[in-house]
Amino acid sequence: MKKIFCLLCFLVSFSAFKFASAENKFNLLIAPGTITDNSVILLWDKQASYTNATYEISIDNKVVGSTSKTNYTVANLLPNTSYTALIKVKQAGNKVISLNSLKFKTTLKGKTFNILDFGAKNDSLTNNTKAIQAAINTCTTGGTVYIPKGYFISGALFLKSDMTL
Repeated sequence: MKKIFCLLCFLVSFSAFKFASAENKFNLLIAPGTITDNSVILLWDKQASYTNATYEISIDNKVVGSTSKTNYTVANLLPNTSYTALIKVKQAGNKVISLNSLKFKTTLKGKTFNILDFGAKNDSLTNNTKAIQAAINTCTTGGTVYIPKGYFISGALFLKSDMTL
């Protein structure tokens, strides 16, 4: 009976120690559909128990920014490259109170299809539905259909998967 009691005391004290020393992790994720060939948008939970917290963002152990918001756009990344993002929660005096990380890979650089190359007219008179649809139909997987600044009239378009408009 003494052995069981001692074992039970050990387990309880070990569990309490483990609980007290555990890092305060929080959800860190990539906003759906935001990984591109050169950028990513990171999202995480607000740390309500900490007032005036700031978040330090690192990519592959290099600090790329800091914010008081719960999202950050990381830009100037290389296509088809793996990265590790690390978010540190800091309070006054730069005391790190929590951190979390995740791995991601940027996409391949897709080809860009400009609707002007398919006969679209930058005016407010021409119906450009056929030209824009032709650009969409020609767009390869991972590609982008580019609509430059201007006025382009269009009707209904049929989009497809794995492309950006």
